[in-house]
Amino acid sequence: MPQIIFPQQTASVTFLIACSLLFACSTFDGPPADPDTLFYPVGIALHPSGDYLYVLNTNFDAKYNSEQGGSVTVIDTATNQILADQTVLLQSYGGELALGNFDDSGNPRSLYAVTRGANNLVVLTLNEFGNQLSCAGATSENDGTQCDIPYLSPDPFGVIALPNLDDSRELVAIASLSGIITLVSLENGDVSSASIDETTVLNGASTMAIYPPTGELFISGRFSNSMRGLHWIDDESLDGYISSNITIANAADTLEIRDIVFSAERERAYLTADRPDSVIILDMSLDEDGQPKGTYIGRIALQGSPSQATLVSENGQDILYVVLSNAESLIAINLDTEIIEDTIPIGENPFGLATDTNNHKLYITLFREHAVTVVDIDPNSPTFRMANVHGRIE
Repeated sequence: MPQIIFPQQTASVTFLIACSLLFACSTFDGPPADPDTLFYPVGIALHPSGDYLYVLNTNFDAKYNSEQGGSVTVIDTATNQILADQTVLLQSYGGELALGNFDDSGNPRSLYAVTRGANNLVVLTLNEFGNQLSCAGATSENDGTQCDIPYLSPDPFGVIALPNLDDSRELVAIASLSGIITLVSLENGDVSSASIDETTVLNGASTMAIYPPTGELFISGRFSNSMRGLHWIDDESLDGYISSNITIANAADTLEIRDIVFSAERERAYLTADRPDSVIILDMSLDEDGQPKGTYIGRIALQGSPSQATLVSENGQDILYVVLSNAESLIAINLDTEIIEDTIPIGENPFGLATDTNNHKLYITLFREHAVTVVDIDPNSPTFRMANVHGRIE
């Protein structure tokens, strides 16, 4: 059992969120973003093959113009080289990335990005190999501003692809810090075909994950003490509705939840929290009505502002890797013992996290270092749980 600790209020707000909100509605001049470099990277996603990495750059210092100051960069993971000719320019102050619209072979055909500079969803098209990005209808090959869905609820940050509706239709969910979940349905990636539904869920909504046993989309965020489930209907009209409401017992009135990781086998939810610094554990076994119980089990106390997390299997054991943004490190928690096995130094202001289970690597964006660090998580490797042994991307 984890140590059960009653959380205390803290005043911590991440540097990234607080400052970017100051600029979110601003416009500014300057050149377009440099396609051959990383700059204040946040969102990150990995092609299922492990061959290509996608990084969302934010223009945090307003060095570039507001309309084309952000970008999505494609990286060849075999060489750790940026494919500059595939960089797509976006509006400034992006959030997360998500792959979706998978074909029958499991290859994604779409890459989704959200930006707070324009409160929009950008829908980019991927080729079958994952090494080429394009924007349908753009006058310039690297201009992503012409394949967006604008006027989302303020401060969109989280994005996740939901199961394909059919072969031609795709469904995306966007979490906005304003408390709204926006569902977007499109035909073949065509943004002009989008239908939109908005549901007020909880204040500060920013992180989402699907719980496989029920298929629900669960949402939590930065200014709430709950996690809510969402189901949707897409028949004649698109409609999302709240299906579960889980209050995190023994918690402060306001938490800062940064990520949700589910283990269907363990029937558990692991929520990383920046306030209080911890991993919160919930029982997600189903009740007699087939609904997740969401019972609070306890928490594993941490230090250093936990953010993104991922669950991997190593030699038959479940290991939860958690990024500690202020501690500039990554920790490995053995979920059988609930003990921190390792602390791995990785660099300044780590944020986004992508997992390559086939090649036993983690990719982590370093916001202040304008880089991506690569961590070896192969238990049979002499450099197991070491950063940058497979190179560093910048």
